[in-house]
Amino acid sequence: MNPHADSVQEPSDEQALLGWTRYEKARKLNVAQWAELHQRNLRGENFDDMIDALPATTQPAQQDTVEALMAMTEEEIDAELRTLGMEPEEALRRGTKAIEGALTAIDAEKQAAPSGEGEA
Repeated sequence: MNPHADSVQEPSDEQALLGWTRYEKARKLNVAQWAELHQRNLRGENFDDMIDALPATTQPAQQDTVEALMAMTEEEIDAELRTLGMEPEEALRRGTKAIEGALTAIDAEKQAAPSGEGEA
């Protein structure tokens, strides 16, 4: 029998939600973001506080993502894609298809828009 069993308490709903929120934020970090937080933690910054300070969105801040990608070599991007279970060639194909689809949608919107402003 564990002598400390009486001191162990189930987390409150609030504590459980906080833990889940932290987990969701942390698991969506890319390698560069995780490494930065790790280094800051090694310098003494509280890890939970750093995770809590991250945006509540499900995606990293778009600008941070762009900057992180631009700083990566092609080999690093390929390796990151492979850790996500996708071959680089497939990512390229999907990305190209998404861009082409977006451009087609933009062209369709332009053609459907009125030709002049202020026309009734």
